[in-house]
Formats: sequence, structure tokens, C-alpha cells
Amino acid sequence: MRTAVWGDANQDFPEPGDFDGDGICDIVVYRTGATVGALNTYFILQSSNNTANVVAYGVRGDQPVSRDYDGDGKTDMAIFRRGVTVGDQAVWWIRSSITNTDRVVGFGLTGDSVAGSGDEPIPGDYDGDGKFDIAVYRHGISSPNNSFIVFRSSDSAITYQPFGNFTTDWIVPGDYDGDGKYDYAAARTGATGTSPLVWWILQSSTGTTRTQTFGRSSDRPTQGDYDGDARTDLAVYRGGATASAQSFFWVNRSFDLIGYPTAWGLGADFPVNSFDAR
Repeated sequence: MRTAVWGDANQDFPEPGDFDGDGICDIVVYRTGATVGALNTYFILQSSNNTANVVAYGVRGDQPVSRDYDGDGKTDMAIFRRGVTVGDQAVWWIRSSITNTDRVVGFGLTGDSVAGSGDEPIPGDYDGDGKFDIAVYRHGISSPNNSFIVFRSSDSAITYQPFGNFTTDWIVPGDYDGDGKYDYAAARTGATGTSPLVWWILQSSTGTTRTQTFGRSSDRPTQGDYDGDARTDLAVYRGGATASAQSFFWVNRSFDLIGYPTAWGLGADFPVNSFDAR
């Protein structure tokens, strides 16, 4: 077990990633600027040398989407910036770790928070070229709604795939079949918190849909490769009933399809592993 005091719970968001390229995920938080227009800041505790790297990037209102967009094995600082009004184009700002320069791409739409519409950033390597693709999930009144929209880094083509329903589903992309490509996936909640959570996965290797029940509707998806077999495992975080009650991670291991619980954290804690679920 490793522990580190890092960040401020009142103003920081967990933003884990391998920013120094040593194959180990760094402890990172993204701090929102105090006022409109103020700069946001990455606070990175580098695992390679245990030193801090503090970089101002983005402004208040931006959403961090740090991934490896240039394929060099290092996580790139990146943000998703929505426009001022409904329907405005959203913009991605990506700081390449290879060149240390910014790539700016207009992709996605600004939604209406009242109407529950718009785009949510869901970056992933959907084309299997070793680079994360810019991608959004569109929901609500925007067209085409309830769709994965991907800007492929391999050929700059844009693909559209209807899948899931943002009203009832968590959007949980990942490489569930181990072919090196992200699959479109959604975890569907039921009528109550104790209703089963049903996972729907459109496998890129076969083009067929896999469904599996795992977790409860009140759980928070925390999908990831927990068993090291290069496939995304179904996983949820079940928070303790009170702030001081024990929380649990439940993981359905892809190599043997056995679900197992791990007691970790308390009811007041936030699962960092949920950064890939929308």
C-alpha cells in the first residue's frame, strides 16, 4: 500500500496518468482557478523521481481529459473546453509530451445543462493505433443523440455509432475483448439503487454485443485492467453507507470471470478509478 498527501479536497480533481513515462501511474490532481478566466493547474507527483511538476494549463470551466494522444507512452495534459452558448463547438487543447506544443481541435458540441443535452468527452484508442482518439458521447436533444462520435487518429476519419442511453446508462468505454481497440460500452441502471447493473459491450473484435450483469445500480463503475491480461474488467465501487463505513471495489476478472471484492476506502472517499466513466 502506498499513501500520499497530495492536493486540496476543496478545489482539486483526481487526474491520474503516467506523465513521466516510467510505466507507473503518477499521483495527479487538477486544480480549478479561483475565478472566471483564472488559470487551472496540474499538480503532478512524478513517480520516477518523487518530485513535483506544477503546470498551469486551461482555465476555469475546462474539463481535464489527460491521455496519451501522441503515442509516446506518456500521458499528455489535455482539456475539453465547452463554448459559451448552447450549440457552440467544443474545443480540445492537447499539450504533446513529444513536442511540448499545443494541438487545438474543434470537436463536439456545447450542450444545455438544463435540458440535459450535449457532448461528454470519452477519449480512447478506438482504432488501435496506440494513440488515444478524440471522442465524445452525444446525448439529449442534440443529433445524433446517444451516440459515440470518434475522431480517429489513424486516418482523421469521423465515425458515428449509436449505442446506449445517457438517461439510464453510465458510458464506460474500454478494451473489454483485448484486441487493442476500445469497445463502445454502457452500464445500464435499473429502477432502484438495488436493481442490477447491466453492462452492454459492443466488441470491436467481433462486432457483436455482450451483455453481463455486474454490480448494483447505486454502484459507481470503475472499469479497468485489474488482473493484467490486457483486457478491461467490469468493476464497480460500492461506497460505505456512512462517511466512516467501509467501501468496497468489486471486480469481475476477465481471465476467469470471477467477481471478487476488495475492502478499500470509506464512504466519504472518491474512487479515482472512476475517471473513465461518464
